[in-house]
This record gives sequence, C-alpha cells and structure tokens, in this order.
Amino acid sequence: MSRGVAVVLRTKDRPVFLERAVASVLGQTHDDLELVVVNDGGDPSAVDRVLARAADARITVLHNPSSEGMVAATNRALAASVSTFVAVHDDDDTWAPEFLARTVAYLESSIAMGVVATTDRVVERVVDGRIEVLSRERLFPDLRFVSLYRLCFENLATPIAFVYRREALATVGGYDERFGGAADWEFALRFAAAFEVDHLRTEQALACYHHRPGATGIETNSVYTDEHRRLESRVANELLRADLAAGRLGLGLIVNAVRFGYEADERMFAREKEALDERIEYLASCVAKVDRRVEALQDAVTPSARLKADLAFVRQLPRTVARRLRRG
Repeated sequence: MSRGVAVVLRTKDRPVFLERAVASVLGQTHDDLELVVVNDGGDPSAVDRVLARAADARITVLHNPSSEGMVAATNRALAASVSTFVAVHDDDDTWAPEFLARTVAYLESSIAMGVVATTDRVVERVVDGRIEVLSRERLFPDLRFVSLYRLCFENLATPIAFVYRREALATVGGYDERFGGAADWEFALRFAAAFEVDHLRTEQALACYHHRPGATGIETNSVYTDEHRRLESRVANELLRADLAAGRLGLGLIVNAVRFGYEADERMFAREKEALDERIEYLASCVAKVDRRVEALQDAVTPSARLKADLAFVRQLPRTVARRLRRG
C-alpha cells in the first residue's frame, strides 16, 4: 500500500530511545504514513516489545540478523516501502506533532524536491533508564536558505529535519554505504547538487536533534566522534577524485577548500589559545610573587610603623578628597 510518507527509523539495542522515537512518529497530526523500523542486528525481542505497546498497523518492522550498518538499514527500509515522500527519523531524535503536516504541505505547494525544517539542539543525559533534558537551543539559528555552498561545509539537511520527494531517488540514488555516519551528509550534497532544497522557517522548532555530551556505549552520538570526521574526509576525497577524473572543478574542490579553511582556522585558534594560556599562567605567577613580597614587607614593618602610616593616610584624606572635588 502506498503511503504519503515513509518514515525510516533505524535502531539497535536502544529501547529507551526507540520508545520515545516511535511515539514521536505516531503522534503526528499527518497520519498518512508508514513507519518502517529497521532493527540492525539488535535484540529483536526488545524492539518487538516497544512496537507491541504502540499497537499501530502503520508500523513495519525489519529485523537484520546481524548488523549491516545504519546506511544499509536506511536503504533496506526505502526498498521495503512505497510513498510519495521520505523522512529519516533516528531512534534518539524527535519531532513536534505537526512536523510532517507542515513539511508535506510545504512540498505540495512548492517546486522544491526537499525541505529542511527549523530544528533545535537538545542536550540531555540518561540517568537510571530515564532521559533528562539539560538544555535546548536553536540548531543553525541564522539559517534562512539551504545554500549548496554552505552545505559543502556542514550538513544543514540533518536527517531528522529533512523531508523529500521519493521520485528524487531516481536521479540522486540511495545512500552510499561506504561512508557510514557521514552518508547522510554525502546524500544531502548529491541531492542539493541536483535539486532545490528549501528551508521551512518557523518560530517554534519542528524537529529536535538530541545530543548527549560525554556519553559512551550505545548512548553515543556518532556525529561527535573522530571516526565521523574521518568518514567526512573520505567523502571529501571521493568528491575531489570525481572532479579530477572528469577534468572539472566541482563539489570536490569546494568541499575540500572550505573544510581546509575551517581546519586551518581551527589550528590557528588552538595555537592562539595555547599562547594566551601561557601568558595568563605567567601573569598569575608574577602576581603570586608580588603577593608573597607584600606579605614579607608587611611582616618586616613594626606595628608602630604601620600605625604611623595609617594616621598619615587619614590626615591626608580630607585634602585628597578636596582636590578631587575641585577637579570635578
């Protein structure tokens, strides 16, 4: 059966997050959807328990016997569904109830092939199986339009915020499984290089990207790891190789140029911070030496000498105040 929206939800051994994500999808005011849950090699019974509690006929679950990776899970879900629009919903992120209604309505009235919704970054932690929100702020607060050039530097089309027409896949292709956690960015680059992607700007965020700083194990956000940066470099290298092979200047040059510029600025900032820290440390040591010298001098002065100095200060105080008043 064809649905208006196929929602791809990839998960593995994170039932606490999965339950919240499923509720986020099934709570949409736009109900013409199919939720395709791909369990990528995790405990199937844990996933089945969560979905049984949801008890919704719009859910399809696919269990991979072993882990094939989040990108392969996305492609499998796309192949198993039929729809007009596609959205990818990671198991630890959430939507506002009107997310699909607003994004689908926008695409139906626009020539754009994809749309990115206003998104908040939510910082949270998991304590004793409960999710605690610590802070919330706008992700890309200055974003007004989805620029292909800016997309070459950072993924403005994060999966939780991006809805697109399925027909675009015939031109763009699926998600490249070679790039792991960076495949969403690489897909967005290919998509925006072929089609227009708009930004749906709203006062209240329609999507929430959840982040857990310092988390380990299954609670980790893959985008904040060194491995993710390595995969982004692989994407940049692959694009540049394609440019060279075709004898042209294209996305590969732009991606590598903007990333090199950012990394150069990052290195310069790190060096400046290191030099500043050294100066602060030197000044702090000087202040400590002066403090010790003052204490030594105070100990060397007799009580009577200190009293005379205090009396001299008090006698001079009226004249000092009078001079300042005249100057004022």
